[in-house]
Amino acid sequence: TGAITGTPSVASAPAQFSVTQINIFSDSGICTNLAVVITLSVLSCNNQTCHGGTCVYAGGNPYAGSFACACPEATTGQFCEYANPFRSRGSDWMDASSATQAWLALVVVAAALLMYFSLSLDVYGRIAAFLRLRQANSSLLERLLASEEEMVTMRRVWQIDEGELTMEREIAKGAFGVVSKAVW
Repeated sequence: TGAITGTPSVASAPAQFSVTQINIFSDSGICTNLAVVITLSVLSCNNQTCHGGTCVYAGGNPYAGSFACACPEATTGQFCEYANPFRSRGSDWMDASSATQAWLALVVVAAALLMYFSLSLDVYGRIAAFLRLRQANSSLLERLLASEEEMVTMRRVWQIDEGELTMEREIAKGAFGVVSKAVW
């Protein structure tokens, strides 16, 4: 019985290993056959396994049976198989098309200002129309009140007091009243 030690030439960590020893004894107690079987299940880790990343073994021991991938900044995932959407792009992300981005920003700002002013003019137009309508309604109300006063005055002028009339005879009679001939 012994421990497996050493450093492998290629990064290949065994996930499990088993040692089997078979002894066959004869009737006299002498060992006639001795067989030793060593089985290693190897879990390999290299730059291809980690897609350009670095293999990191548990406890620093390549024979520990487990590893993790230390991914470069551009990749992520258990085996560095996905592009990292959160990576820092540095200052060069704007250098390639800064003129295009500046024009795009200018167009967006111009469109925003155009929308702002068109909405402002629309709101101003609606407020102005409301104020004109309010003034017209006020003018109509004044005229209506003046005509009502005029109608009251006309009613006083044209209305005859009942005491000034002398009833002569009844001309007609119905459900809504009596029509008589009168002298003023």
